[in-house]
Amino acid sequence: MTGSAIVLFLFIYFIERRLPGSLERNLSPKIFEHLETNDVNAVEITFASTTNRLRAEKQSDRWTLTDPKYPAQETAIKSFVETLAGLRAYDKLAPHEVLIQGTRAFGFEIPRAKIAVDTRTNHFTIDIGSATPLTNNIYIKVEETGDVYVTDGKILENLPNSPDSWRSAALVELDGKIFNHLQVRTGQRTFEIERNSTNNLWRITRPVPARGDQESIAELLRILRLARVNAFISDTPAAELDRFGLQTPPLELALLQGTNRIYTVEFGNVLTNDPKRVYARLVGQSNVVAVDAKWTDYLRQPYKEFHDKHLVSFNPNTLDRISVRAVDAFVLQRQSDRTWTIGEKGARADPLLMGLVMTNLGALEIEDIAKEVPTDADLKSFGLINPLASFALYETLTNAAGIATNILFTEVSFGSVTNAKTYSRRLDETPVYITPAVQAFNLPRSAFQMRDRRIWNFSPTNVLSLTLTNAIGTNELVRSNGNWSSDQVRNAAIEETLFRLGQLQAFNWVAKGEPRMRGYGIVPGSLVILVKVQNGNDTETLQVQFGTGVPTGTKCLCRSFVAR
Repeated sequence: MTGSAIVLFLFIYFIERRLPGSLERNLSPKIFEHLETNDVNAVEITFASTTNRLRAEKQSDRWTLTDPKYPAQETAIKSFVETLAGLRAYDKLAPHEVLIQGTRAFGFEIPRAKIAVDTRTNHFTIDIGSATPLTNNIYIKVEETGDVYVTDGKILENLPNSPDSWRSAALVELDGKIFNHLQVRTGQRTFEIERNSTNNLWRITRPVPARGDQESIAELLRILRLARVNAFISDTPAAELDRFGLQTPPLELALLQGTNRIYTVEFGNVLTNDPKRVYARLVGQSNVVAVDAKWTDYLRQPYKEFHDKHLVSFNPNTLDRISVRAVDAFVLQRQSDRTWTIGEKGARADPLLMGLVMTNLGALEIEDIAKEVPTDADLKSFGLINPLASFALYETLTNAAGIATNILFTEVSFGSVTNAKTYSRRLDETPVYITPAVQAFNLPRSAFQMRDRRIWNFSPTNVLSLTLTNAIGTNELVRSNGNWSSDQVRNAAIEETLFRLGQLQAFNWVAKGEPRMRGYGIVPGSLVILVKVQNGNDTETLQVQFGTGVPTGTKCLCRSFVAR
């Protein structure tokens, strides 16, 4: 019983599984029955009308042209190989019939093309002949056996008609290329970007180190993928490089992995008969091509177009310390509960103002570069030796042992102001930048500017009396038996006023100290509001003095203090 089962299995595995299905049995047999597309490693085509050859070879599972030497259209080659492997013999001519009628009758005297195919274990050559009468089929001949077949003429749709047909039209082959540097040389000046292997972010390394604008660089790579060759000009450029402007090319693009150049394109003169196109050459390849001049115009952009336009790029959630040196020297410190204080354990910083600080830091722009590599004399003239203001940003990093450390992320300084612009600089970058002055002035210069803007916080039910006084006189309201007035409407209005006073909040802090009061109209005789509040067993008097109105007309200047 066991022996019968083994015999049945062997029959199914070695015999039955190889029998064609009903659909396949109705089809004509394949001419190259044992040809597998993955086994093909070279295809060479000789064209009847010329002596030109086209040879493609598979290298590391990728197709490339070796004659002419040039990047290949892999899809076209794969499609051709698949068509070749799928050719079916609609008819096979007897040798004597071919001999009687002669090779000319079948188009083999001068075949349309001669196709040589190399596989891992075999080599064969096919002659493409003429079309059969009254059909779309064609004759082909396998040279090694002399067999002549009638097959589908659709192979002509995939057959290249010139050596250029299988060349890649892409100017820059990025797909399949592993590179971490991109260089653009214009004359004697080189622009270079490098991709960080850890976070995959691009950084400018030449002419001066700087942060890269990831969106602009992504657009650069996208543009390079779209660049196309307009025409293939010459396959023997060596003696004509000077004519094409490629002996000393004015523009060069290179892709590198480390220090190893893996792809280089040189750009030369404008075409005499077409000023919208320029000559180009792939270094290490066999020909000169013509490309649209707009690609070279794009590559000639100043490197600052790819510079990060933000003076500071940071994650607000990881920032936990800001050290300020301006009118005052002070520190803003994030606490464990995520609130901010002025100083290590100082007064509470206003949360809304801290949010504005984060927003305004992130909004700082680089409008231009004043000097790429400034000297000390330059820094002095830009007001950056002793800057008007500096902001050092710190992040907390936790090491493997779980120990948290404040690490300086960067420091930005602001110098002289000219025409509503200020010179700015980062501690970790060489250039001096130009930034809108209004953006720099949006940042705090004194510690008091970050104080909690909540002036008072009391319940209206705890108010004992309310006094208003100015140069004209004084009015006082005193609570009696829980009410301010026997008129309930008036009583409710006073309660609402007290509620609003209990939530009194500054719009902004503009100055500090007695000497500054007069300039803001806070002088003897200006309006003062005094609120006497019961606080447990104690009473306290809250006072706010008002000055002049600010230009908007909806706010006024004031000062406040508490008396007990």
